[in-house]
Order: sequence, then C-alpha cells, then structure tokens
Amino acid sequence: NADGKQEIFIFDTSSNTFTQLTNTTGAVGATDAKISGDGTRVAYIRDGNTLPAVQRDLVLQDRAGATTRILASNVSNLAFTYGRAISDDGLRIVYSGDIAANSSQVFLFDGRTTNATRQITSLGERELEVPLHPTVSGDGTRIAFATRRPISVLPADSDTSIDLFTYDIPTGQFARVTDADSVAAGFDG
Repeated sequence: NADGKQEIFIFDTSSNTFTQLTNTTGAVGATDAKISGDGTRVAYIRDGNTLPAVQRDLVLQDRAGATTRILASNVSNLAFTYGRAISDDGLRIVYSGDIAANSSQVFLFDGRTTNATRQITSLGERELEVPLHPTVSGDGTRIAFATRRPISVLPADSDTSIDLFTYDIPTGQFARVTDADSVAAGFDG
C-alpha cells in the first residue's frame, strides 16, 4: 500500500497471510470493512476525493469471484455501526445516511429479495440526534437502531429520550425495545 490510501485487507488465519482487497486511486480510500459470517463477502465504505469525505459509496465485494459492486453511491454521511452491519450470508447490509440536513435514516441493501437498497425509516428532522448505528441480526431478519426521533407508526414518545427500536424485515413492522425516561437524553456534544 505504497500510496498511503486507506485500504481493506483480509487476514487468513489458516495460512497466516494478508490479502489486500482494495486498491483505491484518486480517492481518500476504503474504510469500515464488514465481513459476512460465512466469510464470502466484504462490505465497506469508499470515501470521496476530499477530506472530510462526506459523500461516500457503499461497496460489496464477493471474495470468491473478486467481483465488486457499488450498492449505494454518493450517500451523504454514510456510516456503519461499530458492530454487525452485514448478515451471515452477506446478502443484507444496513447503514445510515442523510437524506437532508439533520435527517439521517436507516437503509437496507437486500440481496435476498429485491437486490436493491431501500430506506427503512422515515424519521423527521432533528438537529440534536444520536448516531442511529443500525445493526442487522446474523440471520438477516431484524434490524435494531437507536434514535430520539419518533417512529411514525408507533405511539409517540414526547420526552426526546434515546430509545432502541427494531424493524422486522419479513413483516415490515417496527417495535420499541426501550422506553427510557427524559434523563436518558444521551450526549449531544
């Protein structure tokens, strides 16, 4: 990686070897690698040409055929959670991105049914919000995320506390996991 760009590497524990998956040119690089549970696919974020990289691409690389596919391009503030963002089979990937100022949303790439990316949430604008950090279950059937904004199909929670929600992909149903009181406002700074 002589050019110093941010790149994605795989370490194979059986052979104790590294393999470079990306070779970025003309951009900041590739970050936030997420490998599927079966090890066949790697999702990552490819940053734009300038720092700070606000417009990002979501990329999926099939390790067997070395094919690379852009699943979403030029997404404002595209972000993965710190934990699991890809299902065990690598066919469902969740992330957050902005659709407007102060309006981050949860998105799902669904390689099982539609082979397309769709917006899961329709959260209102809010200047002081926490990162959504959407995560997907290993079997790829549920998404969990945090927000202080109301989910339109659920009873409103007017205290602006941070709550955890789930979204059941097969049924398209949201559920509130927590009902925090107003002192659970999180850190906005």
